[in-house]
Amino acid sequence: MRHFILLLVFLGAVKEMLAQRQTRFVWESAAALNYKIADNWTFNTSLGKRSIWSTVRSNNDQKFTGDLAFLEVNHFATYRINTKMKVSAGYKYRWREPFEESGEYEHRLTQQFAYTHFAEIVRLVSRFRTEQRIRNDAFAQRYRYRISADMPLSGETLDAREFYLVASTEMLYEAVDVEINTWENRTAGSIGYQFSPNLKAELNLTYRLENITRSTQDFIFIHTNVFINLK
Repeated sequence: MRHFILLLVFLGAVKEMLAQRQTRFVWESAAALNYKIADNWTFNTSLGKRSIWSTVRSNNDQKFTGDLAFLEVNHFATYRINTKMKVSAGYKYRWREPFEESGEYEHRLTQQFAYTHFAEIVRLVSRFRTEQRIRNDAFAQRYRYRISADMPLSGETLDAREFYLVASTEMLYEAVDVEINTWENRTAGSIGYQFSPNLKAELNLTYRLENITRSTQDFIFIHTNVFINLK
């Protein structure tokens, strides 16, 4: 019952923030497969999408509409150096506005280093990431740093049929060849549920501040994700 109440509080906060803004929010969802081929090597493949929801005013009436912004496929390979350090490399293909005739796309290459500061009841992890975004109309180089903490809501370890929490904040710097370089901040909170050792799901709320060095814009992102571990 305590877990159910926490979930209702989380969903209520999401609803309240959206009601206050009365603007648009972004919904991203993905399904990911995690699998191993050796003791120190793990792989992650996922399919995802983004839809943008906005309120459109016409003839003094407001209409709530959603548009599909992109579909994407991701693949990551991760090598565990030791119990604290991991390195990863990834590739993303993003098909932007798939139902339009614009033909926009993005290839993204990612290099990543993750360091676990400690892993007690609360686990604290730093992630350093560089990205190259290759689009049909621009090229961008990104540098990102995120620190995150996660913890189970029952006991000292996460077991089947238990909830867990994740909180993070990330700074992002992007250098674009056709635009002014910019900074971005992303602050996020998630509640997840571990159905079994091989299946979990998360609901995430992210607040983004974009174009900080130009004209700052803020957006709410809602993420729904499913993670499946293959033996």
